[in-house]
Amino acid sequence: TLLLYAGDEDGDLRVWDLSRLLVVADIAPCTPKADWDPRKKDQIDSSHTTETMAQKALSPEQPELPIKINEPVVKQVRSWKAHNDSVRSAKVYTDPAFVITAGYDQMVKLWTHQGEMMTVLRAYGQIPWSFPVC
Repeated sequence: TLLLYAGDEDGDLRVWDLSRLLVVADIAPCTPKADWDPRKKDQIDSSHTTETMAQKALSPEQPELPIKINEPVVKQVRSWKAHNDSVRSAKVYTDPAFVITAGYDQMVKLWTHQGEMMTVLRAYGQIPWSFPVC
């Protein structure tokens, strides 16, 4: 099963099953990059590049995907209200199994994969953070 966890500006976290898409489109997931750092270019203004790529994607010369899918292939499996403001980031762990989210409400939350909240970490909160290291 290939699941995609996605947060939105309303603070919701949604889980999408992409497994059927892989079968219908006859594609295999790529292996994750071990050295990928999502914050590597955090301080670089890439708005010009983003606008250029968006214009290129909308141009008629840009070819569409080489496959046409005529059936529903993505299914929402679950969703929950994760934050009171936009979800800034989400990371899914399998060992131990949990999801960690950070929101613009200044909180970090840990969830089960089913969406049950395990704990809340507040910036400048009264309760100290304590986690066992495995």
